[in-house]
Amino acid sequence: AAADTYTVTSPDDGLGTCTATTCPTLRTALEFVAPGDTIRLPDHGRPYAQNGQLGPFEITRSVKLVGDGANRTVIGGNAGVQVFRVQTPEAGPTPTVVMRHLQVRGGNPSFDWGGNIANFGADLTLDHVRVTGGRAFRGGGIANIDGSLVIRHSLIDHNTAAYVESGAHGGGIYNLTSFDGALLVHDSTIAFNTAQIGGGVYVDSGSVGPGLGQAQRRLAAPVLQRVTIARNTAAGDPFEPNPERGAGIDVSVSGVSVSGSIIANNVYAPEEGQPRPANCRPNLPPADAGGNLSDTAECFASAPADPQLSTQFAENFGETPLLTIPPSSPAVNRAGACTGTDQRDLPRPQGAACDAGAFEVSVPAIVSGPPEATTSTTVTFAFGHELPGVAFECRLDGPAGPGPWVPCTSPRTYAGLTGGPYTFWVRVAGGEPVALAFRVVAQQPPPPPPPPQPEPTPNPVFGRSVSIKPTQGRVRVRLPGTKRFVNLDSLDTIPFG
Repeated sequence: AAADTYTVTSPDDGLGTCTATTCPTLRTALEFVAPGDTIRLPDHGRPYAQNGQLGPFEITRSVKLVGDGANRTVIGGNAGVQVFRVQTPEAGPTPTVVMRHLQVRGGNPSFDWGGNIANFGADLTLDHVRVTGGRAFRGGGIANIDGSLVIRHSLIDHNTAAYVESGAHGGGIYNLTSFDGALLVHDSTIAFNTAQIGGGVYVDSGSVGPGLGQAQRRLAAPVLQRVTIARNTAAGDPFEPNPERGAGIDVSVSGVSVSGSIIANNVYAPEEGQPRPANCRPNLPPADAGGNLSDTAECFASAPADPQLSTQFAENFGETPLLTIPPSSPAVNRAGACTGTDQRDLPRPQGAACDAGAFEVSVPAIVSGPPEATTSTTVTFAFGHELPGVAFECRLDGPAGPGPWVPCTSPRTYAGLTGGPYTFWVRVAGGEPVALAFRVVAQQPPPPPPPPQPEPTPNPVFGRSVSIKPTQGRVRVRLPGTKRFVNLDSLDTIPFG
C-alpha cells in the first residue's frame, strides 16, 4: 500500500481513534499508522503534552514525524519518563524512524537511558531537530544503544546525565557500540550539556542495553563532521581512579572519527578543585580526520587555537540556535572542501573552503550600487553582514589598475571617476571579498537640431490671387484699396486688382 500522511489535530496526550487522515493525539497516531507512513505534527500554539502515566511515546515501526520547525513544534515535558522510546521489536524488522523540524525537550526518566530520546537498535535520523532539557542516567539528551543514529542540522543542548552512585555518561549523547552501533553527526551543535563523564558526547563499548531486540548487526564506526562541541561540562566520576575525562567528548573505544569540527571551551569542573579546560579524554582522543580545531592540545595533533566562539547562542539564524564564530576565527576555511549546508542551511563553502564547526561564516552582501553602465562620475555602495559589529575593508579597481584595501563603512561613495571599467570589492577585514562590476561611460551630447525646411510655396486662390516672387532688386506693390506700397517679400500672395 502507498504510504499515507496523518495529521495530529491536538497537542494533548491520550488514546483515541484516527479517522481518514487525521488523528486526535500523537500517541494515537503512533499506535495507528502503518510502517512507512508520515505523521504531521503542526504547531498548535503550545507544546505537545505527555501523560507520564501512559509512558513514553513508543515507536516500533518505520515512520516519519514531521513538524513545522524546531522552533515551533515542541514535544514533551517533565513527565518522569522518556519522551520517545524507539525500539526494534523482539520479532520484527528493524524500524527506520525519521524526525524532522521539531523539538524534543524535558524528558526525565527516573532511572533509564535517554532522557529525551532512547534508541534501542533502530535506524533513527534527526533532521533539523532540537533536543534540549533532558535528564537521564546516561544520555541526558539521547541514548543510542546499538542502533544507527544520524543527526544533521540539529542542536543538542542543556541536557544532563546525572546519577550519584555511578558514572553518569553523555550529557548530550550517549552512544553504546557493543555491536559497532553507528553514530553520524554532521553540521550540528552539541553545547551546554552536563555529565560526570563526556558532558557533550560519550562513546562507550560493553554489554548491550535494555530492550535491544534482534538488531545485532555490524555498522560503521562513529563519525562527526563539521560539528561544534562546546561549552559542555564534566564533573568527573568520584569512583574512578582518574576522574578527569573529556568534558566535550569522551570515548572508551578507538576509531571515533572527527573531521572539520570545533571542540572547544569545554570544562572539567569537579566538586572540589578549580575548573579547567578538558575537551577530550587525554589518553584516548578521537581520530583526527583533518580540518579540526580545539583550544587545548589533547584532542588533535594540530596546534591548539581559540576558535572565538560566541559565549551564548545566536538566535534567528534558522530553526535552531547555534554558536557563531567571527570572520577572524582560525576555524574559517579550515575544514577544506565540502558540499551541502551548515546547521542553519547556509550553503557551504562561503569562502575559499568550508569552515570548521556547525556555523559557516557568510561573505558580506552588497545591498545597492550603480547600474552596470552609468554616466555619473560619483557612485555609492551600500553593504552589510549578518554578524553585527564586524569591520569592513573596501577596494576600487579602475582603468588605472587595482586600488588599495582600506577600512570602510556603509555606505561608501567614490567621486571624480573617469570613463572606463571599474570593480568594487568589499570584505570583512581579512575575509573573503565580494565584488560588483560597473562601467562609467561618457555622457552623450544632445542630438543636433534638424536642418531648416524650405518654406512651402503659397497657394493662390483661383480667380482671386496670384503668387509672385522677386527675381532681382527690391520690388514694392500697392494693394487694392490702399495708398501705400509694401515690400513684395512680406506678402504670400497678391490679390487681383
